[in-house]
Amino acid sequence: MLVRAFERLAPLPRVVALFVGLVLPQALLGLPIAAAAIGTLPAVGIVVGVGVVMTLASAAEAAALARDEEFRRRGGFFGMVVERWLGRRAAAIPDALAGLRTSMSVLASYVGLSVTLAALTGAPRVLWGAVAFAAVAVLLARGGLRIPSALGASLGLACLPLLVAIAAIAVVHGGGGGAPERVTGAGVGDVLGLVVMLYIANVYVVGIAREVLPKAPDGRALVRGSAIGTVLVTAIAAGWLLACSAALSPEALRGEVGTVLGPLADETGAATVVLGTALTLMLLGLGMERTSVAVMNLVAERLPGERRLVPVLAPLAVCVVGEALLAADAVTFSAIFGVAGVATNVLLAIALPLLLAHAARARGIGSRAVAWSGVALSVVLLVAFATVLSDDPLRTVAAVVALAALAATIALARRAGAFARRAS
Repeated sequence: MLVRAFERLAPLPRVVALFVGLVLPQALLGLPIAAAAIGTLPAVGIVVGVGVVMTLASAAEAAALARDEEFRRRGGFFGMVVERWLGRRAAAIPDALAGLRTSMSVLASYVGLSVTLAALTGAPRVLWGAVAFAAVAVLLARGGLRIPSALGASLGLACLPLLVAIAAIAVVHGGGGGAPERVTGAGVGDVLGLVVMLYIANVYVVGIAREVLPKAPDGRALVRGSAIGTVLVTAIAAGWLLACSAALSPEALRGEVGTVLGPLADETGAATVVLGTALTLMLLGLGMERTSVAVMNLVAERLPGERRLVPVLAPLAVCVVGEALLAADAVTFSAIFGVAGVATNVLLAIALPLLLAHAARARGIGSRAVAWSGVALSVVLLVAFATVLSDDPLRTVAAVVALAALAATIALARRAGAFARRAS
């Protein structure tokens, strides 16, 4: 029924619905915690600024897909598209970073799920971790849930009423506000790194394109829908941040290991406990299953077919690492996404889509000036993360490695003639 409902939509609203439903970010639940370091309004400003850049980048990737005749004929996945436009050697780097981003999402999901459900229910965190581990193990042994994109998008969209209801409770409750004692460069880096991870559409836009381009071959619906979807994700993030800050002061979020739902429930009461539990299971639980399957498949592609156990064990090993880090008090939900944004998504979500559009000569947004402006912005961000926006050695190293990865990707793509050739 849901699949038929999506198929009845016109191409543009279908792209928007699929986009928002599939990419609704788990990092939303850590945004208010990171924002407590610099204050709500500056954090909202960062969300809006990054959202503008990501809107252009999402449209650029969609435009490159619309120009890809091979993709139109045979379909394919994100890595294949990058390889076709930038060359095999250049594509290996974004492919590896995409795997790292997915693995870090599994880690964040495990941490957020176990800590948040413990806070909401009062049951031990280790128990919830064991339940999450067992559930993922069973699902991976069966190959995952194999949810169609329309159903996956519907489940994502079903999270929105829960977010709205919790946000309304927070606003009505009030009592939050206030400003941090001191704004630091590292605090700005915490927010900026996590905000970058709100935009993880790269892989999903490819799947959306496979569904929409046969019915809307000119690509306009895909490009416009991707841009509108990014704007909506930005609006959701900004609204959620403002609502949470209405009920919680920076002091209430300082040192929080899990998501914002635990402190919100402590402050606003039983209704948030019920709604927050449902939201945690849907947004983090289903997200953990989806990213675990992605990690399993990535490992399976690189190992001989007879070694079937290793791909299943790979995402479970990430969960074990998460449990060890929690036991050592060495990890938080928001910090994982902050490091992941620096290490992977500055390249994957900003520079790469614009480079693809340039290589594809996508009309309007595939110009040399737009592409290299995006690259320059990525370089500036990574240099800032490595210097003034970090007091965390891990984030500094992540920024340096990402900067090297960006330089290597561009050099290899140039050597392959990606920016010189003309698309047919």
